[in-house]
Amino acid sequence: VWHMTLEKNDKPFIITDGALNVLPKLETKMHILKNAVDFAKRIGINKPKVSVLSATEEVLESVPSSLDAKELTERAKKEGVDADVFGPMAFDNSVSENAAEIKGIKNAVAGKADILLVPNVEAGNGLVKMMIYFIGACAAGVVVGGKVPVVITSRADSAPARLASIAAAIVAI
Repeated sequence: VWHMTLEKNDKPFIITDGALNVLPKLETKMHILKNAVDFAKRIGINKPKVSVLSATEEVLESVPSSLDAKELTERAKKEGVDADVFGPMAFDNSVSENAAEIKGIKNAVAGKADILLVPNVEAGNGLVKMMIYFIGACAAGVVVGGKVPVVITSRADSAPARLASIAAAIVAI
């Protein structure tokens, strides 16, 4: 997961998975979802809102990530994941209540996502790097869900980002 913050007092975003799972299958995405929810709870988000990202908010055969997102939403409900999970959702509908309202999207996650579950490594890595380099976000990277957390940093990371990654790993224990 990447724990993303823009300013000291802003609500963080958790983005998965931009480094480890290149093209995760549905079962792996379910594990990623559960691990991200567990991490969110550890940082004080009691009932996280999870947006399962796709290029669209519609379920389309031509967009495989939208099919996975629908299935993950259904499985999360069926398996009793303690989070509000919804997908498919496009990025704008996930983070902007205004965009969701304009498009007529009404669910508990629309515009209020705490966790952005990405479809693949390109989407996650690109989103994290865009937030860092275009809007100055601090990215704390940590692998969760294993026996121990593993700090993930980029060779280009700043000292604050490296320290934030270490802190995220401590919280994940």
